[in-house]
Amino acid sequence: MEHEQIAQFVVEELGKHRRRSDVVMEVCERTGWDWPRAQKFVYQVAYERRKAVAARQSPLVIVFGVTFVIGGLLLALLSALTALTGISIDVEGVPFLGNVMGVGIGIVLIAGGAIGLWQKIKTFFE
Repeated sequence: MEHEQIAQFVVEELGKHRRRSDVVMEVCERTGWDWPRAQKFVYQVAYERRKAVAARQSPLVIVFGVTFVIGGLLLALLSALTALTGISIDVEGVPFLGNVMGVGIGIVLIAGGAIGLWQKIKTFFE
């Protein structure tokens, strides 16, 4: 196999979330290289082409991030609106506690989704 073909294979496999050790093993089998040489090659390709690897891994992370942000926004807004209209969601007899919890959990979902999206977006600019 040609050097560039092996590098492209490494990017594809790492983009599929395969463990590096599995990719190293596959490179050893395909090229006949010893483990240290294949491992060094895989780690070098992973570093040099990290944007390409990140781009292949992105769709799932982006879907989860957007889903969490939208779900958190809906939960927080609906909980706040029900409280503002006087509808109380009681938890263990405490009025409006469910409303407050809904807003809090919604904010946590928004923050988690936004942080995940931001971290993924940053990898494209490093």
